[in-house]
Amino acid sequence: MCGISGSISASGNAEDRTLILAMTQILAHRGPDGEGVVSDDGNQIHFSGLGLAPRTLHHPFNQGNGSRCWTATLGHRRLSIIDLSADGNQPMSDASGRYWIVYNGEVFNYIELRQELESLGHVFRSQTDTEVILAAFIQWGSESLSRFNGMWAFAIWDSTERSLFCARDRFGVKPLYYHWDGRRFLFASEIKGLLLDANVSRRLNDRAVLDFLLSGTVDHLPGETFFQDIKQLPAANYMTFKRGDLRMVRYWEIQPGQQKIQLNSDLVGRCRDLLLDAARLRLRSDVPVGGTISGGIDSATLTCLVDRFLATDTYNVFSAQFPSHEKDESAYVQDLMREGNHLRLHLVTPSHDELIDDLGRLMWHQDEPFGDTSIYAHYRLMRLANENGIKVILTGQGADEVFAGYWSYYRAYLGHLLATGQLKAMHAEMYRRTAITSEKSRSLLTSALYHASPPGLRSHLQTRALRRRSYWLAPTLARSERLDTFTTRRNGWSRFDWYLYESIQRWSVPHLLRHDDRNSMAFGVESRVPYLDYRLVELLFATADEAKISGGRMKTLLRLAGKGIIPASITSRNDKIGFFTPMADWLARSKAFVDDLLYSDFAQRNSYFDWRMVSKMPERLLAGDNSVASPMWWCLSLCLWHHVVVESAPTSAATSRPTTLISELASANVTTA
Repeated sequence: MCGISGSISASGNAEDRTLILAMTQILAHRGPDGEGVVSDDGNQIHFSGLGLAPRTLHHPFNQGNGSRCWTATLGHRRLSIIDLSADGNQPMSDASGRYWIVYNGEVFNYIELRQELESLGHVFRSQTDTEVILAAFIQWGSESLSRFNGMWAFAIWDSTERSLFCARDRFGVKPLYYHWDGRRFLFASEIKGLLLDANVSRRLNDRAVLDFLLSGTVDHLPGETFFQDIKQLPAANYMTFKRGDLRMVRYWEIQPGQQKIQLNSDLVGRCRDLLLDAARLRLRSDVPVGGTISGGIDSATLTCLVDRFLATDTYNVFSAQFPSHEKDESAYVQDLMREGNHLRLHLVTPSHDELIDDLGRLMWHQDEPFGDTSIYAHYRLMRLANENGIKVILTGQGADEVFAGYWSYYRAYLGHLLATGQLKAMHAEMYRRTAITSEKSRSLLTSALYHASPPGLRSHLQTRALRRRSYWLAPTLARSERLDTFTTRRNGWSRFDWYLYESIQRWSVPHLLRHDDRNSMAFGVESRVPYLDYRLVELLFATADEAKISGGRMKTLLRLAGKGIIPASITSRNDKIGFFTPMADWLARSKAFVDDLLYSDFAQRNSYFDWRMVSKMPERLLAGDNSVASPMWWCLSLCLWHHVVVESAPTSAATSRPTTLISELASANVTTA
């Protein structure tokens, strides 16, 4: 895992190299083990790296037109995971010097691909997956992407064609942002890298801001960010840039299963085998690998598969606990540990005071606002892994989306049954659900009617609901705003499968992966997500609905795949807690922090929310109205982000990360009430 950056311009000069050097330094947390920059002006290639003497090479494919051609500068920060030697340093070139790559991620099936490429005549100088990606691109071009199993964001410069090829993995596990103003094309792993260029505007993207204030979600607007002039390459896309022509192509898509695979023992075995192979591939590393666990089925299944079938030495696992809180899952974690063979548990108990101390730095790493404080618990797990010498972490992210684990999915399934006339099946599901949970039939039926409605009607109903509850928005915005949650499904898709598809492509998965990447990279930890192995996702979309939801429970197939492997106390759980933190309690105890932000200039003068309404939220929260906790946090998060990133993001690498406490960060713009 690494940090990458680059600049392609029509009139390149020393300014480009200076900028990319600064960008590599500001991304140092993503790659603390090495640094390199390469520049190509069409006549010479200049390369320098951390601990290496700079060297200038005669261009192997001299263009003969010097500064009149498009020039390129690529930067890289390295986190050494596979082949720790200097042979893995980047930017890396092929043997001819024509192609140069900067790469962030891991292609886990690189060993098998290397063997195939060697049979085709390729010779390798290192043991890295980076060199395999470059050779695969030279051999197969963009078609090479379909052969990769992993997570990646990379850029390859063709010094002969003067063209850049950039690609992002199927689910967008690894980020890639860019800016193109007609003069210079810039890209980077994080937004803060692009903000180093004074020519990149910090104008806000109103649509992204308003959607966040209504829902607390990010990254659901394909290609957009919170800044108007900064875009991101969508997942499963590649783009080419050649002499000012920018083109984008989608190379992979989830397809609906035509002949659904029925739920039986063969399917359960196939699912378990795929999960095991996904974990096996993601354990490939030349540094220690650990995992995160909660008390849920997702992380428990993954942990037990590794512990029972793959681990040969200590497998360090990390968990957050909140003793005495009703949603604390420590008891389930202890059940898991009692049955483990190789497991060593590391616990962290994030506190209110620590949250306040860390929020400024956390926001700086996230680059954009985030919707709740569970992000902080995950941040602390990544810090704990780093403190224990673990550089690679397997997480359970994506399992809820792939196996249909959220309550909303159950309601969407009931709506699908109702809309397709499967009334008997719907009644049976509702009966079973009410028998094992506290949910009421009336509530389930209302949800079914809602999800059975056409997308247009659901959007209308949602807009009405948003207007009723968005009292904290500026009045003119509250009357006009709506979330484009529901889209017309494509031909060949059932209602239920389309709902799952939208969650993976637009809503839940992009939201989770953003935080997972930024938190892990903040501490130089590589986070890997076995549940988003594309083979597993394709299998689940080819299965019958009953493999996802049946008997009043979600995640049917995952429960069966984990049966006999994980504790029965976990497989039989009917509740869904998620990655919990006591956000309402924390906010109620944070008067100084809240006041600092609420009385900042941005909070009182912005055009997005009604300050008078928001300023009353702390009092309501103290009075026991926890319904205001989420919108209150969304407003505070936006204010904090505006101060830390929009107003105060560094303009030089020398101030690349905040070191002051949040109270000091926020108080810079405080206006006395």
